Amino acid sequence: MDIREEPAISPEMPELDVEKTQTRSRGDEIDIGAQIPHQLLEELAPNGESQYILDKINNMTEEEAVAIIQESHKFHADDWNFPSEMRERMRRLLEGPKQYGDFYDRDLRIDAVMLRYSSPYPGVRAVAEIIDDPSVPVETIRAYFLGISWAIIGTFIATFFNSRFPSICKTGV
Repeated sequence: MDIREEPAISPEMPELDVEKTQTRSRGDEIDIGAQIPHQLLEELAPNGESQYILDKINNMTEEEAVAIIQESHKFHADDWNFPSEMRERMRRLLEGPKQYGDFYDRDLRIDAVMLRYSSPYPGVRAVAEIIDDPSVPVETIRAYFLGISWAIIGTFIATFFNSRFPSICKTGV
C-alpha cells in the first residue's frame, strides 16, 4: 500500500481534519501519529509494535528525519532489493514539502522511522521484532553445539580434500 493512499474511513477510525493539523503554529506539537490510518500502521508494525513505532514517529524532529532520509537515499542508491516505490518517495521527500504535497510531515517521519528503527523491507518487518528482548540469552547450548559441530565438520572436510592430488578448490571465474 502506498503511504499517500488514504483508505476509506471506517467507523472505528475518526475523520481527520488535515488542514487543522497541518496549520498549527510551531509552538504546538503536531501529533503525526494521529494522521496514520490503522491499516497503514498495521502494515508498518505487523508484529504488534505499533505503539513503539508511533512514539518514534511523534518524537522525531523534521531535521532528524531529513538527515536519515538523505543518508539512506545515498546508502540504498545501488540496492536492487530496496523497494523502488520507497526510493522514489524518498527522492520526492528530499525535494521539500511544496513539491511533495499533502502529508509531507507524516510520510517523512514514517520513512525515517522505518529506515532507522525498523526495516524498509516488508518481508523483514513481517518476521523480525523491532524491540529486542534483553531476557533472551545470547549464549545457549544450541549455539555452542552448532558452532563447534560445524567447525569440526569443516576442518575434517578441508583436511580430507587437502591431501588429495590434484586438490579440489573453488576458483573465481
